[in-house]
Amino acid sequence: MPEWFFSLLLSYPGAFNAVGRALFSLAGLLAVLGLRLDRIGGKVERMSARVGIVPPDFLAVLPWWLRMVVPETVSGWVLLAGLALMGIWLAHIGKWAKKLQT
Repeated sequence: MPEWFFSLLLSYPGAFNAVGRALFSLAGLLAVLGLRLDRIGGKVERMSARVGIVPPDFLAVLPWWLRMVVPETVSGWVLLAGLALMGIWLAHIGKWAKKLQT
């Protein structure tokens, strides 16, 4: 298994770098979305508690695939950190392979 991975890495180091950067950017965007939704949800919950109504669910507006990747719990944030670290790792080994080629 490692042979094909390393042959791809040495053949296309720029692709690994690009995929790593894309994963890291995606993790950053999802983290910002999760933080913003949490902040807005907290404000709406406080306002709803003052009035005495049930607060709406903000995630119900999002499509199902986006709801699954927006972090809400600790495990979601851990998975998001893992995605960011995987992106950093892929970008790092892509740069390493590019150095190795020259």
